[in-house]
Amino acid sequence: MLAVGTATLVATLAGATPAAAQLFDDRFPFQNPFGNPYRRQQQPYQQQQQQQYWNPFQPQQEQRQAAPPADYSKAPAAKKPETPPTTNVLVFGDSLADWLAYGLEVSFTESPEMGVIRKHRTLSGLIRQDVRSDPRGEHPDWPKTIQETLATERPDFIVMMIGLNDRRPIREPRPARAAVTRPGQPAQPGQPATPGQP
Repeated sequence: MLAVGTATLVATLAGATPAAAQLFDDRFPFQNPFGNPYRRQQQPYQQQQQQQYWNPFQPQQEQRQAAPPADYSKAPAAKKPETPPTTNVLVFGDSLADWLAYGLEVSFTESPEMGVIRKHRTLSGLIRQDVRSDPRGEHPDWPKTIQETLATERPDFIVMMIGLNDRRPIREPRPARAAVTRPGQPAQPGQPATPGQP
């Protein structure tokens, strides 16, 4: 019985030794990142140090240039049609209209008789108040701009998509309040007299 108990104890210890060696191996803690809990906390600092100093025995990482981020504020430029289109779609609006016109151009690629004319202002909106103080024309007065464009262009269809820069409440000017007169009070100049008063 003693032999069976000893054999079981030896088998248990022999089976646990590799696992314990992996978990509690502190002989070379600087070479084993899993055995030393302090190494995990200091790893970002050590990575900074490795970036500053050159080690001839450590393989160098390749430096890759990141591609510049794509500019999605503008749609790709329109392609010139080979033959003049017979039906034109005129697109007005802000940057959303630019992408809408691009989508129409892509969908009409198999129909050469359809053409798309872009007349957009990227930063414009319907409720922008900077129309008067805009020397570059980025914030046009849309009713006036559309009338001027229709005087020169003769589209078959007109599409307007706008609203990206109109994310604020619409404020309409308040109507002038009528002056209230009390009975027996004389009317102020420029105000009509109420009936029954001299």
